[in-house]
Amino acid sequence: MAISSRAIKTARQETVARLNLRGMTQREIEKALRNQKMINPRTGKPWSLGTINADLQEMEEAWQASALASRQKLKNRSNAELEEMKRQAWKDGDIRLALEIRREQNKLFALYDPIELSVSGNMTHTHQMGLLEDAVAGMEEDELDALIADLFVIADVDMEALPAVIDGEYEVED
Repeated sequence: MAISSRAIKTARQETVARLNLRGMTQREIEKALRNQKMINPRTGKPWSLGTINADLQEMEEAWQASALASRQKLKNRSNAELEEMKRQAWKDGDIRLALEIRREQNKLFALYDPIELSVSGNMTHTHQMGLLEDAVAGMEEDELDALIADLFVIADVDMEALPAVIDGEYEVED
């Protein structure tokens, strides 16, 4: 019974990943695969450095996507826990605790981080979102876009005369 090319690739990539995570270079991985008799079944020759490099790039992208998804799941869970604590704080009439929980949520979603505006690389304007934390927390993406456009106006940027680029990130989480 023939093994599918997908199964061969998966087995090779698992081995390449393990060896890479143990600190081996691509050349060392190539040699290790050869020593383990893991060869290309179509050619009967050892896997090339190009194949190993492509495997590592593909796995790096998968690891990064997995890490981002895990981070987002953790943020979502943390926010849900903070929401539950905040509900209880309001129920108990503990306004100070509710406010502290709100601050923790603002930290979780980086609402205190500055937004930096850069116009054609020759001028930078920084705005500290923490000053507007309560107003910003409930904004939709289009409302945040309007806020950033207003910051360009504050920075005295002539939007008609000059192409402007917003260099930075912001997050809106429900």
